[in-house]
Amino acid sequence: GGLRSSHTRTHMYRPPPQLRPQPRQPREELGMMGPGGRARARRPPTCTRRSLARAFALALLLSTFSSSTLHWLGSSSPANGCSSSENNRLLILYGSETGNAQELAERLQREARGLKDVFDSVNVMPMDAYPVQRLPLERNVVFIASNIGQGEPPRNMKRFWRFLLRKDLEHGSLSKVNAAVFGLGDTSYKKYNWMARLLYSRLLQLGANMLVDLNKGLGNEQDLGGVEARFSPWLLETLETFAGVHPSANASRCAELIRSQSSSLPPSRFERKFSITLSKNADPDNNNNSNNDDLFTLRSALDARSLVARILNDAGVVYMEQEDGEKRGASSSDHGEATRSDYSPLCNVTAVGSADDEEARKSGFLGWTSGSVGTVSENRKLAEGYRPAKPSTGEISVANASHNHTEQLYETNEVRHVSIALGPGSRRGSTFAPGDVISILPLQNMSDVRRVCKIAFDCAPEDVISFARLDGGGKCEERQSQKNEKSHFGRQHDINHRGDSNCLSVRVGDLIRGVYDINSASPNRYFFDVMRASARNQVQRDRLSYFLSREGAEELWEYNKREFRTVQEVLSEFSSCQGNIPVGYFLDACPLLFPRPFSIASSPHCGSADVCAKMVNRITPYGRERLGLCTSRYLKGLGKGEGIAYWLQKGKIRYPQNLSSPLILIGPGTGFAPMRSIILERIHESRRRPEVDAGPICLFFGCRYKEKDHIYKEEMEAWDAEGVFRGPDSPKTAQKIGDVPDRAEDINGGLFRAFSRENPGCKRYVTNEIEENGEHVWMLIKNRAY
Repeated sequence: GGLRSSHTRTHMYRPPPQLRPQPRQPREELGMMGPGGRARARRPPTCTRRSLARAFALALLLSTFSSSTLHWLGSSSPANGCSSSENNRLLILYGSETGNAQELAERLQREARGLKDVFDSVNVMPMDAYPVQRLPLERNVVFIASNIGQGEPPRNMKRFWRFLLRKDLEHGSLSKVNAAVFGLGDTSYKKYNWMARLLYSRLLQLGANMLVDLNKGLGNEQDLGGVEARFSPWLLETLETFAGVHPSANASRCAELIRSQSSSLPPSRFERKFSITLSKNADPDNNNNSNNDDLFTLRSALDARSLVARILNDAGVVYMEQEDGEKRGASSSDHGEATRSDYSPLCNVTAVGSADDEEARKSGFLGWTSGSVGTVSENRKLAEGYRPAKPSTGEISVANASHNHTEQLYETNEVRHVSIALGPGSRRGSTFAPGDVISILPLQNMSDVRRVCKIAFDCAPEDVISFARLDGGGKCEERQSQKNEKSHFGRQHDINHRGDSNCLSVRVGDLIRGVYDINSASPNRYFFDVMRASARNQVQRDRLSYFLSREGAEELWEYNKREFRTVQEVLSEFSSCQGNIPVGYFLDACPLLFPRPFSIASSPHCGSADVCAKMVNRITPYGRERLGLCTSRYLKGLGKGEGIAYWLQKGKIRYPQNLSSPLILIGPGTGFAPMRSIILERIHESRRRPEVDAGPICLFFGCRYKEKDHIYKEEMEAWDAEGVFRGPDSPKTAQKIGDVPDRAEDINGGLFRAFSRENPGCKRYVTNEIEENGEHVWMLIKNRAY
């Protein structure tokens, strides 16, 4: 309507002035009421080439919206191609911060693969990697969620959770979804399993059919047996319940399959995509091989991490896996392997590991590959660690030991100050802000690397593992020789990037040293399952089988998690597995090595990122000494000029922009690190802007002893003497805050310290200092202290 016989501008229809919208008239009244309340004729629509182009562009944009988006928003007539898939797959979504929830999700996936009569495929992925708008199209979904802090979602769950909280989501929009929730929590925290409870309630509000009671799926780390004590029975009930709602499944047959899973392991995720070859060229028993330790550099370890991340991505470890879809003739769009292109911008979901989203980057292994390399400019001791008489093993009984799993070996541990000269190439540049975090990658000791290579694969670290894609054709050796003939560089490719995209190779030593955690992380249950299948000795195989049974779950937790046993220790104890573990299974089951975060203790203008690290030295309930991998094993031994891999991250502390704002800083022990960064930045800003009166600083610090473990003691006393804190005894007088209306009061800062063990009869903590100086603190708060 409104088209004239000619589309030229000179013949375009224009309504008379009395029918044109009046200025400042409400939009809802345009074309409805005229002056004096008379009915106004509606303005005839016009159409030009520009309006036609806009309409066509809008129609094209709407046609590109996925059917899942329309379905989620409650559309009754979806667009073409948006019908729900008819396959009956099981989707497992997890939110994990340290990998525990991911481990349980992958275990559930392995158990569910045996129910081929029930599920066409079983897919597992992080929540933020899944296009949440497609959730109403799913039929069977299991959520496994952990907590961080005080009931906050993990970083690879935040966007998924924010979308579920949208107010425009209709109640009942998930009415066709069968769901179950399992939570990982700890009753020592106030908000125990908070995210799992919130997720369960929100899914109920949206109409999901919750098949398993939430109370059965709340794992507690404080239970005797840990989270495993509740996860094992919950897993069996969940699979039986999901199998029972399947119309064509035999419930009794499915229950029998679930409770009598075969002891044979299915193919590892690596072996479903790659042909793995271990080329043994060096003698593992030759002691002269230690001279080759110089081959294993920091850069080669980072290159190995990048290569393994690429293999993990290709193997479907991060994204949705293609399981039995090809065998059943299903299309990839139904339940096949999803690539990054499958997560279109319409879903507003960035794949895990993408450099475009820092929160998603930090949630998976793919984000911890391309780190920056700095150099150690200083490594000195701040506080001397000392230890009381070491208790004997008999003094610590399992029955009386705390569920916190460890007791201190050192009453006061050693604290070190490490300065890192930042290098170029960081994702966030070479700068940071006060309160930010630096994550450091700890590398394994080469002596431990050689020992694990020997007992796991009966090989040397110099030997090479090759990964050839099964759909690429040919072997790695053949493809590599062809590649070298066509090379224009006149030399072989680096060992970590040798070959084309269908053939990748890496040294075993670089894998063990920089990719997998053999000296701090306890192996998961799947690792013991792999060892059971690899054990040659029947006695050891029976013991491993008992560990994996329901009756032995508590004993496995006592042996493994509670004692903080490492991969190297478990491999050494079950000697019949040595040299008999397939490479693909070991790489699939061994824990990955992640960087350790530290609060930066320096100002961005200091020229380096300082780390205040407490050396971790503990004793287990059975009297075994444990050393921290990153602190006691790695940072403590770094010398000046040595390289170090790091990642910069934004912290949760925000530095105030107003130089006149008073500061209240509370940092006991090594918690003083971010406070030191803020103080140094305040000193730099006050010197750069002398015309502005810097606000006072009120610092509360605490430790055990005044002389033994008081870190940065000289710095604090020098700042106090210079008037940085502007305390009552400082040379400078109190500051007058005049920019706060009706609150021009004299306020001071100050340095307040508490030493909890200085006087045995009177323990004083930071909270006691705050309470005694409550009026002083309240005055700062009234004057808008930060």
